[in-house]
Amino acid sequence: VLFFFFSFFFWGPPPPPPTPAAPSGGSRLRKPALRDVLLEIMDEADSYGGVLAALAATFLSDVMNSDPQVVHYVHESGLAGSFLALVLGKEWEDRKKRGSGAAYDWSEETAVPPSPELIMAVPNVLTALSLTEAGAKSVADADPFPALASLFCSPKYVMPHSRCLLNEMAAIVGTGLDELMRHNPTLKSACLRALVGVVRRVAHLGKELLAEEEGRAAAQGGDVSHETRRTHLMQYGYNVAQLLEQILHNEDHIAPFVAADGFDALLELARWAATPGGRPLVAHVTCLSSSVASATHSTTGGTLATLVKTIAANTNDPHKLLQKIASQLESQMEDHDNCTKAIASQDDIGECDAILEHVPPVPIYKLDNSKESKGGGEGDDSTPPRPPPEQLLQSLSGLFRSLLHIDWLARALASALRAACQRSNDLGGREREWKRVVSSASFETLIGKLSQLHRRSLKEVCRVRTADGFDRRDERRTKKTEVPLVYKIRIVCQEGAIVRNGIDIDRCDNVANLEMGEIAEAYDRCINSSGVLRYRTGRG
Repeated sequence: VLFFFFSFFFWGPPPPPPTPAAPSGGSRLRKPALRDVLLEIMDEADSYGGVLAALAATFLSDVMNSDPQVVHYVHESGLAGSFLALVLGKEWEDRKKRGSGAAYDWSEETAVPPSPELIMAVPNVLTALSLTEAGAKSVADADPFPALASLFCSPKYVMPHSRCLLNEMAAIVGTGLDELMRHNPTLKSACLRALVGVVRRVAHLGKELLAEEEGRAAAQGGDVSHETRRTHLMQYGYNVAQLLEQILHNEDHIAPFVAADGFDALLELARWAATPGGRPLVAHVTCLSSSVASATHSTTGGTLATLVKTIAANTNDPHKLLQKIASQLESQMEDHDNCTKAIASQDDIGECDAILEHVPPVPIYKLDNSKESKGGGEGDDSTPPRPPPEQLLQSLSGLFRSLLHIDWLARALASALRAACQRSNDLGGREREWKRVVSSASFETLIGKLSQLHRRSLKEVCRVRTADGFDRRDERRTKKTEVPLVYKIRIVCQEGAIVRNGIDIDRCDNVANLEMGEIAEAYDRCINSSGVLRYRTGRG
């Protein structure tokens, strides 16, 4: 008895039977009920919403990453095709009819709901679908990359219509595409072609809008105003620049990107999408009379300049980059000369050194109604404001834009030259090629033109600031006008703008926020103690 008692005491009762292991994600995915639910959600993503579609997409990518053997089933069951149709939209059916080699129509909007969770999940699902060789071939045949890239140049996904691309969403998608190309080198060329395509698309939209803003083409935007389209374009440029920044930080992608004419597209983007035109640009530049003010504060322009440095520091053909930048500079210098002659054409001036002598020193809102604009004396502040002459505004806009872009290109040229000099030892025989470019007669002529433009600009600045009446006009600008003015300001920062209850930033409370892309009206402005120009709106 004692033996059995101690045996039972020490060993205890028999353990319960083991609990059966939970089924894996792959086995659950193979169940028809769950498969049908996922197909329904992705086929009707507009009805179910982007959040539920994002959960379904995330579940698919997680299951395939944890069990790569299920990738074949995802393609065979139609789940992969349903997801690709969600990304491609109408293009999916057209692609089936025309074949996989058909060009992508960038004017078509994709069917992806404007949901940040879903957009963030798309690169992850594409990477998971490409884990097998057959899966990567299916993804390559579908070519969803142009459709994904087109999200960043569509009004449906930007402010003020949607917030889905805020909070560095372009950088997150760029990181996902970088990972996809590293794990699936066979998809790199298709992905980079799509990126070059979206860059060219944004540059094309910018060129069209600029021609309309400067009055050189009829409006093409239908009921959408120039202000709204410029707000959209500003975000397109920023998104595409952020996307490229994440891709090109990997030097393995730089050579194929340049080979796909990506550098040429980058220069076109900087020319047409980084700076506005027409009256908004003239109003912006003429408000910056301070000697320390700068009109080249575009975030997109700064990011594109960084990309030029990155490419120049990692290319084995610096002479090609130098030639491309020099060609753009030569073209821009010709545009600048044409704009200068257009402004001075009324007086038949040839040299056009004192170009601002032909621009009346009056505010642009009364440019066409002042005595100075007609060759008389000082203007009358009591004169009611009327629109300025469109011809002069167009010429001034072209002049300012050409100067801003020449400045950007000159900095890009300096970055490319600096990178070539630093990498001379690594280039071997290619060192002679870039040195041959910079020692050529055409390059010497270009540098001479740049130097001459620099000297003329400084001379003109000194002439204007020492002319009679400049101090009086500058003082008048700091005072209130007799005629109430309304300033239209566009919020360009991704984080928006903070509205405070006073002009000092550090000592005033926050009372409101304005979001990126929002256009507000201000009724007064002044410079605070920190030298920052502040505007008074109806909210603060």
